[in-house]
Amino acid sequence: MVFYFETNFNRILIKDSTCNQLPENLKKYYPGSGGASSKASVRIQFEYDLKNQEVTELSVSAFNSQDSKNAKSTLCNIQKNDLLIRDLAYTSIEIFESIENKKAWYISRLNNTYDVYDKDSGEIIDFEKLEQYMRKHDIYVIEKEVLISSKKHPVRLVIELVPDQVKAERIRKAKRKSVRNRAKTSKRSKARFGLNLFITNCSKITISASEIRKIYGIRWQIELVFKAWKQNFQFQKVKKINIHRYEFLLYVKLVMVLLTWKLHQTIEHYMFKKNR
Repeated sequence: MVFYFETNFNRILIKDSTCNQLPENLKKYYPGSGGASSKASVRIQFEYDLKNQEVTELSVSAFNSQDSKNAKSTLCNIQKNDLLIRDLAYTSIEIFESIENKKAWYISRLNNTYDVYDKDSGEIIDFEKLEQYMRKHDIYVIEKEVLISSKKHPVRLVIELVPDQVKAERIRKAKRKSVRNRAKTSKRSKARFGLNLFITNCSKITISASEIRKIYGIRWQIELVFKAWKQNFQFQKVKKINIHRYEFLLYVKLVMVLLTWKLHQTIEHYMFKKNR
């Protein structure tokens, strides 16, 4: 799936985290979110290089050590000509600037909290009107050079029209969430329900607008990795034990993850060499 664009980058880095609830006696070491949720929870950060099939990060922290904090603390690991594909939790204007300063690249969704300005006119883009225009003229993908947030950071915005049923499902989810949280869905969010919005610093020559969503979709592979962990290594099943025993079992499982990854990589390389 990625071979048509991967030659433009030295590494294609995909990162996400998975969290597991722990027995309450471990809350001193791995505090959770509190409230109705678990008082103890562990967060495992995982990043791998899709192009070279190498694990670049596998780290353990408490649940309250958020993804945004990890993104800042690991900026030093970014190399020139890396392509970073990450969830919104890892992004901010400062992170984008740091990636660009390192002459690296990113593809991300657009944060709903950001205002978006047309680069030429300086006016805020009305996404509701833009969606209506795209549906009227059967335009499914367009792109614009824009400025985002109050900092007016320049990015390439790729706008994709979503099917009516996808838009309807987003509206239903937003209504359920607003009832649950007793808060209204913002007008800005409502205006974007009918669109997929991606931002990148990659040029049109490197990746076309129609390819952006497909490439960002690669990020979901990491969810399959986490699912495999839970099925095969049972990370989510933890009985009440002391901290030393828990961490021993946790790190043994993480070592097994790395060994399995390396074994899979070796078999895949052999099969490709044999069968092309």
